[in-house]
Amino acid sequence: MTAEKVSIYNPEADVKHPLNGLRFTNATKLHLMQGPITVFDAGEYAGDAQIEDIAPGGMRLLSYAVDLDVEVAAENPELSEELVSVRIARGTLSTIRTINRTQRYVLRNSGRSPKKLLIEYARESLWKLMAPQRPTEQTRQVYRFQVDAKPGRPEKFAIQEEQRVRADFLVTNLGDDALVLYSRTQAASPAMKKALSQLIELKKALADLSGKKSLATAEIGTIGAEQDRIRKNMEQLDRQSSLYSRYVKKFNEQEDRMEVLRTDSTELSEQESAQRRKINDFITALDVE
Repeated sequence: MTAEKVSIYNPEADVKHPLNGLRFTNATKLHLMQGPITVFDAGEYAGDAQIEDIAPGGMRLLSYAVDLDVEVAAENPELSEELVSVRIARGTLSTIRTINRTQRYVLRNSGRSPKKLLIEYARESLWKLMAPQRPTEQTRQVYRFQVDAKPGRPEKFAIQEEQRVRADFLVTNLGDDALVLYSRTQAASPAMKKALSQLIELKKALADLSGKKSLATAEIGTIGAEQDRIRKNMEQLDRQSSLYSRYVKKFNEQEDRMEVLRTDSTELSEQESAQRRKINDFITALDVE
């Protein structure tokens, strides 16, 4: 049998210290059955471990005691996000963002001799390892990275990962602020920026028409309420009085104004519908990235 002494850091086992461990290799031509192992270091008892079956030439990583000589400080993961792609097709705006995650460690070896430290880091299928490009070794659950921890000198180590996230939005549901944001991002091509600028102008024209229609509708409502008040007052007046005549004149003026407003409101509704169709046709025809 052969064994190489290592320290194994896994925050789920101990958040501060690694465990003393061995790379245990079955160098024989025989199967080694599972069971307990007692570890002696320089003739002294060091700890106990448990192994599974090891085929000839197979290797297992064993841990048997806390390594108090080494301290590991794992910082909180750093997250950053970047928009890298924008596309519009079939009325849908699709974005691709990269999320970068960096896990940093500071290692301190207070012992007298250098140590090989294996940092175990959980593997997640959605994240791609960027740096280091490859782990020292890996299992189905974890990456392992070997770092040489020299006595009396802090060592820094970082693991960088990347995840790409796609999101789809109906262009018709996007507000003006979102359209302006996408039109100004570096990820948008000149053609994309031009198309979004045109769409923003079309929506501004629609908002202007809707605003004018709302004003006309509000004024119609105000005049209608005023006319109801005048009718009630007229019922109490002598038709030969000057006030009654004034009310009649005002009522006629309001009726003229109401006729104009109703005509304007109808025209604005038609223009608004036409502008909506124009926007929908523009969005449907878009295919830019």
